[in-house]
Amino acid sequence: MHADQRQRGLGAVLRGTFEATLGSLKADESMLIATAAIKLNSFKSQKGNMNLARLLKQAFIFRKGVLEATDPRDRVFALLGISADAADLHLAPDYSKSKARVFTDVAMALIGQIGIEVLTWYRLQPSWVPDWSTPFSRPLCSFEKNTGFRYMASGDSAPQFQFLNTSNEFPTVCVSGIQVDNILVTGQALAQCPVSDLTWFTKDQDPNYQLQLEWLSDIEKLSKHCKNVYGSLQAFEDALWRIPITDLEFTSAGEYKRASRAMQKGYQLYRTGFFCATMKRTELQQRSDDIRQLAAYWRPMISRSSGRKYIGSQRGYLGVGPTTTLQGDVIAIMLGMDTPLVLRPAGDDHYQIVGEAYVHGIMDGEVMKDSHAVQEFKI
Repeated sequence: MHADQRQRGLGAVLRGTFEATLGSLKADESMLIATAAIKLNSFKSQKGNMNLARLLKQAFIFRKGVLEATDPRDRVFALLGISADAADLHLAPDYSKSKARVFTDVAMALIGQIGIEVLTWYRLQPSWVPDWSTPFSRPLCSFEKNTGFRYMASGDSAPQFQFLNTSNEFPTVCVSGIQVDNILVTGQALAQCPVSDLTWFTKDQDPNYQLQLEWLSDIEKLSKHCKNVYGSLQAFEDALWRIPITDLEFTSAGEYKRASRAMQKGYQLYRTGFFCATMKRTELQQRSDDIRQLAAYWRPMISRSSGRKYIGSQRGYLGVGPTTTLQGDVIAIMLGMDTPLVLRPAGDDHYQIVGEAYVHGIMDGEVMKDSHAVQEFKI
């Protein structure tokens, strides 16, 4: 055996031993606690004096600094220790409380502070309470009121809510809102796909490409079962290309803004499926602008609609909503909330939150201009 072969063999043995040792360390509870402490210290130095709502968004929605913890309550307690407003919220670590009670107390405090936006965060089913033990899917709504885009489904209305049965592990929250419509039909879900990976973005190499093309055409099939609430043919055609990207596009800085008419060209190019790895260099050069427009449409479509499916309502509204949406579910707009919610009747005038939705034609307060009756939803 040559010296270089012996060296590689020794390296393989050492690497295997190291990986085995590392595996045992990862499973050791004291090592997990130490790792969490290091991450927490780093997170604290980066975030400074943030309020709890912002810290939780960073950790569980943007996935920056999510801590490992054997006790899920510690994911909240750790952030309470570095939040600037824990005392104002009257929150403190209390291990005598169950996980559900801890999460509920935090959710109630946050709703009192930042509003019912909290209802759009990942829930601890069957409650409306966010489950702080796992990272969330990113909500459709904007997180800051001064961003380049903001849906305003409820117009400038103020939230109206109250908590009922607060001593229960899962209390009821009663929220005022408007029932817009009921779900009539649903389509297939768009599979999750990394938005940053354009390497295989060609119809002959990306296994998801054909599925995405089929998904884009699915909304047209779905619309045939619904009325056209949008009026003109032009407005209906606009809905078809705006819905898959939830009417947003990326700016050059990587931020969202409302979709421009240029995105329609990207949609049309995407539907043709022309882009393939076997294209000759000269053709790629000639169609470079087309490829850029196609990719510009693909990115927000994957970012916004992955893990969601098309929905169509009885009145003819079209959009994208949670994959668990069913026929008969309710589309409602809560006062003070930027995006509509899909709710499921649960008996005794109660509802269960299915999730938030993008519903084209009601995202900018259009419903609030009509004479709809405001009602209370017990969730």
